[in-house]
Amino acid sequence: ADREAGLLWMRGDRPADRSDRYFRLNFTLPSAADVTLFSIANFDAEIWLDGRTVERPHHPSISFGVAPIAETRHRLGAGRHVVAFRVKDPNAFNEPKLHEIAAAAMIRADMGGGRVERITSRGMKTALHAPTGWEQPGFNDARWSAADVSKNQPQAWPGYGAFLLRKGFTLS
Repeated sequence: ADREAGLLWMRGDRPADRSDRYFRLNFTLPSAADVTLFSIANFDAEIWLDGRTVERPHHPSISFGVAPIAETRHRLGAGRHVVAFRVKDPNAFNEPKLHEIAAAAMIRADMGGGRVERITSRGMKTALHAPTGWEQPGFNDARWSAADVSKNQPQAWPGYGAFLLRKGFTLS
């Protein structure tokens, strides 16, 4: 089901002044849930869930490629929540070829009783500048632009294989 929901990359153009780009994904839970957040950005990023920093695996600045998908677990109450990204503009030898800044998130919420809800990045908003408190759930992002779906960030996900099932049979 995670594979079907997908990890949808959302994008914004790189700013001419090489400033950071900000993304917000608002979502609402009808009741308290154990949540797994899958998050990634195409460049160095800071990520928050409801204003609290999401700890991500260390990715040395000299590494090639993007940092791996971070999988973090949280307990969230009913109501409105937000995943917020501050993605830093790249400063690398290949940066003139890079035309977008992108981020992706998928939330798997275990609602109890075997019911699981999946929330993707569709509906994410983006801006070039963000005031204090922008990473909080109560922030009004009505003036932020809708982020576009990226066509440049293919991601095989989840990162483990889809195993084939076999059933023995005989021909008669």
